[in-house]
This record gives sequence, C-alpha cells and structure tokens, in this order.
Amino acid sequence: MKHTARSDEEYTLVHEDLETITEGTFEWPGYFYDYDFNKYSKVPGWGVNMGCTVKGMIGIDNYYRDFEEGKITSPEFDLSRNDGKYTVQLNVYAIHAGDTVYVDSYCEGEKEHREYLMKTVGEHSFSVDFTNGSAQTHFTVTFSGTDKMFIDDIFVKQILRAGESYTSALASFEVEGIDNTSYTFTDLTGSESDEYLYSVASWSYSLDEEGIWGPNVYSEYSEPQIVRLSSSIENVDGIDSDKVYAHNGILYVGVARDALVRIYTIEGKLILSRQITIGKHELDLPIHGFYLVYINDHCYKVSL
Repeated sequence: MKHTARSDEEYTLVHEDLETITEGTFEWPGYFYDYDFNKYSKVPGWGVNMGCTVKGMIGIDNYYRDFEEGKITSPEFDLSRNDGKYTVQLNVYAIHAGDTVYVDSYCEGEKEHREYLMKTVGEHSFSVDFTNGSAQTHFTVTFSGTDKMFIDDIFVKQILRAGESYTSALASFEVEGIDNTSYTFTDLTGSESDEYLYSVASWSYSLDEEGIWGPNVYSEYSEPQIVRLSSSIENVDGIDSDKVYAHNGILYVGVARDALVRIYTIEGKLILSRQITIGKHELDLPIHGFYLVYINDHCYKVSL
C-alpha cells in the first residue's frame, strides 16, 4: 500500500499484531525452530532466535542465553525520512518483574541503544525513539532475563511531511495449481491518502537430473500495478467531520449528524437530493464520472 500524507502526520509504517499465532499459553508455550516468523508476520523478513509462541504473541527464550540469546530482528526498513528520526512501540508481556527490554537500532555500522524496565509482571506498552534511520535500517529486541518474554504488537512510526509517501507490504500469498492463478484480497478500505499496489511472480518446484527435488524456483517480481479502490477525494471547503469516498462503483457518504445530501454532475445537473441520518450510507449512481457531493453546504469532489 502506498500512503501519501496530505499534511504532516505521524504515520504507522508497520504494525505486526501477530494475530495469526494460535498455539501456546504462558504456562505451556509453543516452540518452533525456524529462524524467522514470516508465517505469522504481515511484512516478511523478521528474524527470531530461540522463538516460542503464546496465542497472539511471539516470544523469545533466554534459558540458553550464555550460548544463544533470544532475539527478534526486524527487516531492513527505509527510515531516511524525518532526518532519520523514528519510533518503535512495543506491547509486551513480562513473565518476571525487573526484566529489562533492550531495543537497538542499526544503520551503516552505527548503533543506538534504548532500554525499558518492566517493573511488574504482566502487560507493558512503551515507545523508544531513534535518530539513526537511513534507507537501510533495522532494529533488534532482546531482554535481560533468563526465562521468557512475549511480544503482542510491534509498531514502527515516523513523521511524514505533507506530500511524502511510504509504500509498505500488507501481505504475501502463494497459490498453486495450473488453474489457480488468482487471489482475492478482502476487507481493504479506500482512502484519499492511500492506494493499493500489487506485484506477481511465478514459481515452480525443481528436479535435478537424477529426479531429486530441489529448492523452489522463483521469477523476478513484476512492476507494481496500482489498484484504485477509490478515487482521490477533494474536500473543497476543508471540512473533515464528514466522509465521502467511492469503492467498486458505489458512492459512500458518512455523516456525523443528520444531513441533506445533494449530488451534481460536473456540469451542474442535480441527480440526487436526499435527507440522510447519522452514519454511513451507500449511494448507487447510474454512471461513472466526476461528481460534486454536497453535505448540507459543504462540497466534496469525487470521481467514480
């Protein structure tokens, strides 16, 4: 998804909620021996050492800390905006009071170190700020204890200036079969600040000359293609309390209070006038094109 800031804003570049993890409890965590948790993450490339799971959380285990400590390692992110300043927010669960969480940011050989002391057992939410962001930056999460610590949410945030854009991966899926050449994404929402993109690659199993299975073979990804769930929307009067957007040929109007909605063609012809109640409404217009949508006296321009 490509997000473009309409005004200066703090934008969440990444949010890993780990909701696809279904195994484990605090008393009996699930263990896995992969060195990544891509099957649980939205963005690929997260690394893990000494990993374990609780439902909805990824954990790290320091039982063998003298040999190999538990660690989460992020993918490489482009954090060069805002003069390299960015924020990592973690929602964690402490098994033992007094353990300290260490978050270290790495950029071109430069390291910044931050700490957070978990004074009590249970849930903690905290943020740490860094100043060494660049086009290739990653961070690690470790902790001081000799038992386990669990992470519920990982956020990466940064200030975007008006007009700046950030493109992030929402999900990646593989499909298999000669006739299985499509995938349907659901629950996507349209916004004047966001547009969705997709890239595709082909893959195949491989066999060597002796008929032994080898690694999967992947092509290069295609150039990103833009999917316009909704067109750009301009609020002519700068009023932000109400919402107007288009999706799949339907116009959506959301109002914070009862209102009179009038819709005109770009030539000024009135095609709909309706009193609507507070909430979200679907309005099916006859043809695609540009429209002026008035909510009471406030005008929005939208293309359908």
